[in-house]
Amino acid sequence: MISSNIKAVDYDEFEKRLEIEFKNGISFFYYLVDEVTFQNFLQSESKGKFYNRFVKGKFPSEKKI
Repeated sequence: MISSNIKAVDYDEFEKRLEIEFKNGISFFYYLVDEVTFQNFLQSESKGKFYNRFVKGKFPSEKKI
């Protein structure tokens, strides 16, 4: 379990694309995410707080269909 709301994460280092899958079944792609941000996300104590503070609204994104 990654967090109470986040089910899984995946990162493509070549495309700098972060994928976050939420437990409600919705997934988003976040673009132009540097590897340091991804590593900090993985190491954060609270994935949800990190997501809300450093990812959500900070990078171009789209809902995965």
